[in-house]
Amino acid sequence: MGGPLHGGRRTLITASFRRVSREAALRALYMVDTGEATIKSALEVSMTALEDEEYGKQWSGGYKYLDLARDLIEQYAEDLARGAWQERRELDYRIADVTPDFDLDRLSIIDLNILRISLYELEFMPYIAPAVTIDQALEIAKRYSTIESPRFINGVLATLASRSFKSDWDPERAPEDPAKEQMERLNALLKIRNAEDARRKALAAAAAEAEAADDSEFEEEESTVGGWRLRSNAEDVEDSDESEELTEDFEELDEPDEADSLELDSPEPDSLEAVDSPTDKESPLTP
Repeated sequence: MGGPLHGGRRTLITASFRRVSREAALRALYMVDTGEATIKSALEVSMTALEDEEYGKQWSGGYKYLDLARDLIEQYAEDLARGAWQERRELDYRIADVTPDFDLDRLSIIDLNILRISLYELEFMPYIAPAVTIDQALEIAKRYSTIESPRFINGVLATLASRSFKSDWDPERAPEDPAKEQMERLNALLKIRNAEDARRKALAAAAAEAEAADDSEFEEEESTVGGWRLRSNAEDVEDSDESEELTEDFEELDEPDEADSLELDSPEPDSLEAVDSPTDKESPLTP
């Protein structure tokens, strides 16, 4: 069966749209049974309420209901609600027949109408498997009724199904679902929307990548002033590391020992030959 969204994408529509229809029908019958509304106005109120719930919007991927999807949901909800209400006396009789030790007056309005809707589906919707009907009734009971209700409803519906014409259900011999063609058309629309969404996401990703590249180029231009490239903090750290490495290299060089150094000894005074300055008599300038 189809179901909610997976991975942000809309899944294909299958007969599981009827889960929403069944809940809409239940709400409508509750309002009619309590005297709050007619079947027509109750269905309108119920459908409007479902549109405000997240699980009711899943079939259109978070958008407003596509016209075709709303038609499917509303039509089946109306078939169930009107049919179950019109046949309620016969349905109640059948339900009471399989619960002889239980007074229907003790049943809550919700549980009674879940049984009515499900039994109507068992008897008047030959294209729906009985296991689907029972399973959906249990899910709705878990959502709307008490913790004990699903077990009771399961026992009653299992007995009713075994006494119905669906007791030997064979999907190969079941009639074709009348909503099949509509579901195929709706799936075609959803595939188109999925493709459009994928294209928009791809364009948005490309635009974001281009913007990031522009920002990177702008930051590179900002790092130069008057033709001089500004030093970044990262470069300062790298230069500091290089300076420390050079300092360590210089420290590794051996300083010259005194024995190995060149000694520039001044000559001893005795080793210098005296150079006599010319006397006055020897001077050529002397007259």
